[in-house]
Order: sequence, then C-alpha cells, then structure tokens
Amino acid sequence: MSLVDISTLTVSFKRGLGHFTALQIEALQIEPGECFGLIGGSGSGKSTLLRVLAGLHRDWQGGIRLLGRSLNAQRVFTGSLRRDVQMVFQDPYASLHPLHRIRRSLREPRQINGLPFDEASLAASLAQVGLPGEVLERYPHQLSGGQRQRVAIVRALQLQPKLLLLDEPTSALDMTVQAEILNLLQALRRDTGMSMILVSHDINTVAHLCDRALLIKQGCIEQRLDRAALIERARTSA
Repeated sequence: MSLVDISTLTVSFKRGLGHFTALQIEALQIEPGECFGLIGGSGSGKSTLLRVLAGLHRDWQGGIRLLGRSLNAQRVFTGSLRRDVQMVFQDPYASLHPLHRIRRSLREPRQINGLPFDEASLAASLAQVGLPGEVLERYPHQLSGGQRQRVAIVRALQLQPKLLLLDEPTSALDMTVQAEILNLLQALRRDTGMSMILVSHDINTVAHLCDRALLIKQGCIEQRLDRAALIERARTSA
C-alpha cells in the first residue's frame, strides 16, 4: 500500500473576482520508506502540495489517501494522522517560540499527545542530531541557524512520525551547514526507515537525498524523475 496515493488534486486561490489554479496533480504515489522530492521555483506549487499533505491547507479538491486513510478537504487532521505526519519548515526560528526554552519546545508535543516525557530520551534525541544536552536550557536566539534547524528536526521526531515533510529545510543556511543537515537527514532515514518528502528549488539538494522526484512548473507536473534522471540532471546543472 502506498504511503501517499493521489488520484487527482486541484488547489485554487481567489484572484480578483475570479480564481486561478495553483496546483493540478494527477496520479502520484509515494511508497513507504521512500524519500521523494518536489522541485520547482518560487510559486510553482511545490510547497502548496506539502501543506495539503500536512493538513495545513484544507481548501482543495480531489482524491487523496495518506497512510491508508482517505483525506477529506476542510477536515483537520486528528488522532494518529496528526502524530504520524510532521513537518519541518524553512525558517526554524519562526517555528520555535522565542520566549520558550528548548526543553519546553521539545516537551510540549509529547505532553499535548499524552505521551511520556523523560530527560534521558530527550538527551538521546539531541545526541542523535549532534547537539549537547545544555541546548535544553537555551532560547532559540541563543542558537545558530544550524542548531535551530536540528532542534526543529528533533521536535518533529518526538512523536515518531511515519512521514516527515521537509519544506526547504536548508535554504536559509550557509553551504557548510546545509551539507551537515542533509547528511543528518540521510542518516536519520537510514537508521529509522522513515519516509520523507523534500521540497527544494535546488536539484542538487534533492539528488543528494531522494529516490524519485517531481519537477513542478506553474502548478503542473513537468517531469517525473527517477534516481538515474535525478543524478544526471544534477550533473548537467553543475
């Protein structure tokens, strides 16, 4: 059974007195354990697709099955689906409360979902992404961009999701830190078997992590890329 199974998906937005179609997807399947890429420029529709799959954008039409469940437009994700799909955003500073210490930011997802919380497992989670335990006592502004993004990844992993959605997770970082985060994601996928969907405008980033990808342009699929095509496209774009 596919992890994501889209038969059709249309997302439209109001523009003036009318509407324009921001995204039109036909027949997309993403398999368990796969890292799937969405490539495109600004406004292409790739992040819109990710937000639909995260349950953050609910004004859509079509047929979607996610983790074996049929989605209904306008419905908020609840229960296991809310826990099993987690998202890491482009700007980690914006996604971490500036007045909360890191310990509280990492503890809250588990408390909200009625899951046990203990210091040992939290320290182990930080160690898994190369962060020291003293990070727990700091505020977001006291961390570097790369450290904040690692914290955002740890927070998403607190609920042990089956699908991790990554919206340009390295674009706000310098080149060295970008490589560190990509290698971290690759290691997490290898160690946990977690499924991932990665949105990026950079073909090299997607080729580094993904098994397959869609090239999206003006809301439509322009090309479907397998692993060999991804590598070749990255090579020729260098």
